[in-house]
Amino acid sequence: MVVYGTTQDNTFCSGADFAWFNKLNEAKGRQASINSQLVFEKFENFPVPVIVAVKGLNLTAGFELMMCADIIIAADNAKFGQIETKYGLTPCGGGAHRLIRIVGPLKAKELIYTSRIFDAQEAKEMGLVNYIVPLNKLEEKVKEISNMIIKNSGRAIKLAKRLIQMGIYVNQNGFRAEGDAFADYFASGEPFKIFLEFFKRIRDKKKIIIVI
Repeated sequence: MVVYGTTQDNTFCSGADFAWFNKLNEAKGRQASINSQLVFEKFENFPVPVIVAVKGLNLTAGFELMMCADIIIAADNAKFGQIETKYGLTPCGGGAHRLIRIVGPLKAKELIYTSRIFDAQEAKEMGLVNYIVPLNKLEEKVKEISNMIIKNSGRAIKLAKRLIQMGIYVNQNGFRAEGDAFADYFASGEPFKIFLEFFKRIRDKKKIIIVI
């Protein structure tokens, strides 16, 4: 079994590092998309159950990685968002396709088009998380679910996971198109223009928090 999360109470993933992002171009953007998809695919296809424990803000890449888990347990302070369109980008790690599978096309379109951030209760209502628990009970809930799983046949669970994954339609052409779209936006220069305007608005502030 694999369990992953963060030691920080307020942030699971706030997005990409701006210094890294600022160095991207069309070719590097396409490679970044390919790399992230390969990593997320490995998480999704682990032959053992994968549980993710989410605390605080979880956006973009962290949100995409979360959707690769088998069971998602959220603290009551968790907030989520697939907010790339806010910055002139599209999801690049397979997020659009996995979000459709989990919440359906209508809700996925709404969340991606609006780039809005939503709370754990709404995530639970749309079927995006399995459980919501108080922040101080998150680890306890993870252990509870883990203990229930490990009492069962590991071989049977491994096979069941493979069968379930086979039943989920995966459009590989769609994943590639997601990477192409992400790369094309760097060729257009639009994301950098948006970020430049963003920095101009906040340049006088002492503390800058960037989420993409």
